[in-house]
Parts: sequence; C-alpha cells; structure tokens
Amino acid sequence: MTASEEQKLRALQADLAQAEQGKWEPRCVCDAFATNNGGLVLTMQGWIDLEAVKSPLLYYQLPDGEDTVAQLSAAVDAFRCGPLEKVKPESAVALGNAMIEAVREAFSLQIAMDPPGKSQSRPPGGFGRWLPIFACLIGQLKMSRFDALATPVKQAFGLIAAHRHNQGWLPATATYAQRDAALETEATNG
Repeated sequence: MTASEEQKLRALQADLAQAEQGKWEPRCVCDAFATNNGGLVLTMQGWIDLEAVKSPLLYYQLPDGEDTVAQLSAAVDAFRCGPLEKVKPESAVALGNAMIEAVREAFSLQIAMDPPGKSQSRPPGGFGRWLPIFACLIGQLKMSRFDALATPVKQAFGLIAAHRHNQGWLPATATYAQRDAALETEATNG
C-alpha cells in the first residue's frame, strides 16, 4: 500500500467514525421515509408480484424474450403505473430502466444484522427473500397484513433493522451512517 492510499484509508476511517457520532440521521434512512416526489416505489406487494412472475427486474435486468409483454404488463401492474396499453412503445425502455432503479433503491436499505451472542449463521431455509421480511413486519412489528403489503420495501428493511437494533442486535456490515460517509468520501475523491 502506498503512502497516498494509506492516507486515504485513514481519512475514510475518520469519516466513518465521525458519521457514527453525527447529529443528523443517515441520509439513506431519511430518503427511505421522506415524502416520495412521484417516483416509482416498490412496495412489498409489488415485490411479491414481481417475484411471482420471476421478473428479471428484481435482478436489475429488463424483460427480454418470448414473455416480454407479459413481464412488462406484470411490472406495470406491480408499480401501479396503469395498464400496459397506456405505456407508449417509445417510453417502454425508459420506464423499464426507471423500474430497475426503483428496485435497486428499494433494496439499498437492506442491512445484515447479528443477534446478541451470535455464534453461527443459519442457512436460508428455502423461504425465499420476501417472505421472512413480510413475516417480520407482521409478527415482530405487528403490522396488519394489508399495511405490510403496502409498505415500501426500503422502509421495511429500515424498520426491521431499527427493531433489531432496539433488541440489541448489531450491524454485521457497515451501518447506514457509515454507508453515507463512504458514499460522500467516494464522491469527493472519485
């Protein structure tokens, strides 16, 4: 490691430590709960609907192949953009890219948490990705099934992480504040 790289690493460590003690809430958390300015939002119901049709949008890819029209129709329904017939062909790719960005944004608040006294991680158990999140919203956060389905995915991840934090769990990876600091440092040095 060069002296310059070591200096950048030390600066990043200082920024991360400072972010943990900052007086402001992490930007990514505020963005998740701030009033949406009309952009696309992936709700739990939308996630379930996209998962049901095995939408490539969940893996940041546009639908392609024989079932493209069916995939786009399901995606338009999942994001509540109206029927596919109302989408102009020339704007379909732009809409698809906006949906991909909404999915990416929805999953951006996912954070791994370790329970107090963690000894080893458990295998996934074959439940898929959305069911444990949905079950946590209902079982641990006491949401109604309808409220849980309407919850934006990004908010669901934040609520669950906060609930676990309140129970003594610790982030297994970078905290939200550390993520913000790393992004700011990257943008500044980028």
